[in-house]
Amino acid sequence: MKKSKIFDTLNIVGVVLLLGIVVSSFMAYRSTVESNVVTTDVALLQSKEESRIVREMRLLTLELRNLQSDINAVRTKLEGIQPTGRRVSESP
Repeated sequence: MKKSKIFDTLNIVGVVLLLGIVVSSFMAYRSTVESNVVTTDVALLQSKEESRIVREMRLLTLELRNLQSDINAVRTKLEGIQPTGRRVSESP
């Protein structure tokens, strides 16, 4: 009789421990899933930000090309003008 009571107690303790392991596994799984969702959201935001940065860089590059062509046009016009003998940078 005493042995069966000890075995019953050990069985109950074993079942409680197994249930504790199962519950803690589900809690770890849940936090891992939440972490993965957060990581996915951050990656999505970064990809959107990256594409915006790429667009801005493309626009800046085009603007620089336009400015370079304007500078070349001004330089060509200035080269066509006869020098007057005075430099603009000279001050009295």
